[in-house]
Amino acid sequence: MTDPLDSHLEGLHLPYTRQHYTALSKVVGERSWSCIDYLENLIQGEIEERNTRSIQRRIAAARFPVIKSLKNFQWFWPKTIDRE
Repeated sequence: MTDPLDSHLEGLHLPYTRQHYTALSKVVGERSWSCIDYLENLIQGEIEERNTRSIQRRIAAARFPVIKSLKNFQWFWPKTIDRE
């Protein structure tokens, strides 16, 4: 039963949905979600994964020598800045 569904999801380029639809279907039973809630969670996960991959592709295409983030920024340095 899952073979045709897997091939359809692969053909539609929905990798997150393909990987998570069975695990999420178990959560549906535990939390009494409606079909709409189930689809909403699958689609939300698909969108988040696509956004993550899009950012990763853009960073790779930019060929930054070093990837920096504000997480590693040293906010305490310099303590003062000369106005001149």
